[in-house]
Amino acid sequence: MPAVTQPQTERLPPPPPPPLEVLVTGFGPFTNIPSNPSFTIVSSLPPTVNLPSGRLLRIHVHPVPVRVAYTEVATLVPQLYARFPAVDLFVHVGVGTSLDGYKVEVRARREPYDRADVDGRTWSNGVAGADPHALPAECWADLNVSQVLDRAFKSDAKPKPSISDDAGLYLCEFIYFNSLVMAQRLREAGGKKVSGVFLHVPKGTTLPDIERGREVLLRLLVGLAGEEP
Repeated sequence: MPAVTQPQTERLPPPPPPPLEVLVTGFGPFTNIPSNPSFTIVSSLPPTVNLPSGRLLRIHVHPVPVRVAYTEVATLVPQLYARFPAVDLFVHVGVGTSLDGYKVEVRARREPYDRADVDGRTWSNGVAGADPHALPAECWADLNVSQVLDRAFKSDAKPKPSISDDAGLYLCEFIYFNSLVMAQRLREAGGKKVSGVFLHVPKGTTLPDIERGREVLLRLLVGLAGEEP
């Protein structure tokens, strides 16, 4: 009796990993910055990036510039995380004092925010709805930013950001502190890990400035995703 040949079972490829979700914001104008390049840069990002590993990076850009106002930022940050509950990463972008350098901030402080915003107000409440004294005096990025930058900027073709622990105690640092506190709350409430940084970009608003800033931000996003561009 001839042997019975069993049919070959086709082996299906493993399902792709879920997309990485990243939240990105940029600021609007304020004193001496009539046109804020941070929002121009973030609004030029593509909605998705195919990472070298094949994983998809999905970019959620807040569609309007964040007003440089403490009350608005304190209200907006919880709304953003409620709107995008699947977020894994965040990058807030703002304009720095330098004309040519990019800086990745790794620390945000609770206070003092004594510099008046576009509404003429200062802030001394830490995070909206929270006892300021129950908040940490400062929060730090919970990832190795040095490794991220080494991974993302191996080539000399693009400017490599420096690392800073002084975000300026204005709205840039304020939104960063609020996001880091929100990430901590999400971790404590349900084990959801959200990591992120703040990127300071130069003041330039020419097309080459915006294109260079976009490339730096894209490289940073890929590095934060744990991959090399």
